[in-house]
Amino acid sequence: MERNEILERITPIFQQVFNDNTLVLTEDMEKDDFDNWDSVTQMMLVAMIEKDFCITFKLREVGMLNSIGDFLRAIESKL
Repeated sequence: MERNEILERITPIFQQVFNDNTLVLTEDMEKDDFDNWDSVTQMMLVAMIEKDFCITFKLREVGMLNSIGDFLRAIESKL
């Protein structure tokens, strides 16, 4: 699966978690670009992505997911 396909697939997850259907993700977006991206939000994103892609992140990996690019690379490495 190519990175742009992963980005298209995680966009609805981010839209749901952040309750913003107009949200358009780009690879260079970081945690600070989002309102309310806290530890609870992080775990919601991780859980939904794990379920959608049938993958599992290790705890230390979760702590390193601070941008859309980080998510894309992490997902890509597990597929």
